[in-house]
Amino acid sequence: MRLHLPCALLMSVAILAPVAHCQGLLPVKNPGFEETGAGENPTGPEWEARDAPPGWSVWRIAPGTGRFWRDESLVHSGKLSAAMTGGDCMCYIARAPVTPGKQYVGWAHIYVTGATPPRKTTLDLRWSDANGAWHAGGQNVSTEVRTVGEWSRVTVAAEAPEGAASAVVLIVVDKQREGETTWCDDVFLAEVGE
Repeated sequence: MRLHLPCALLMSVAILAPVAHCQGLLPVKNPGFEETGAGENPTGPEWEARDAPPGWSVWRIAPGTGRFWRDESLVHSGKLSAAMTGGDCMCYIARAPVTPGKQYVGWAHIYVTGATPPRKTTLDLRWSDANGAWHAGGQNVSTEVRTVGEWSRVTVAAEAPEGAASAVVLIVVDKQREGETTWCDDVFLAEVGE
C-alpha cells in the first residue's frame, strides 16, 4: 500500500484534530444515531436492516442472537446512541463513497463495559468494490477500545486501495460476555488533505 503521508502523521491528524485537517466529512448517514424513522440501510453479505437505525445495518455471526437498540440512557452527544449486547460476534455497519489513492480517517466514540481478552471491541475500516463485494481485505485497518467505563474516541486511518468504491465503517464486538454492553455514538469518516 502506498501512503502519501507517513502513517504516524496520518494517525496524529486523526487523534489530535480530525476535522481541522480534513477535506470534508463523508456521508456516513446518521452518524449520531439520532434519526429514528425509516431510512435507507446499506446492503452487504448477510447484513440486516432489522434492528438497525437508518443509514446503518447490523451483522451477527449467529442470526437471532444478541440485541441491537438505540439508547437514550448513555450518550456521547445528542439524545441517542447505538447499543449492542449479547451475541458472540456482532457489529453496526455503515458505508461511504471513497476515491482510490486518497487518505481517509474515521473516528467514533465507543463506551464498553468490558475489555478483558478474549473480549474485544474495535472500530474497523474496510473496503468494498463498485458491486458492494468486500475488496482488498489485506488493507483493512482496525483499532481496539481499551478503556472501560468511559467514552473513548477511537480512530482508524488508511489509504483507499485501487478498485475500492466505498469505505465500510464497522463497530465490532467479539466475545462479549453475558451482561456486557457496548455503546457507540458520533461516527465519522473524512478525506484527509495532503
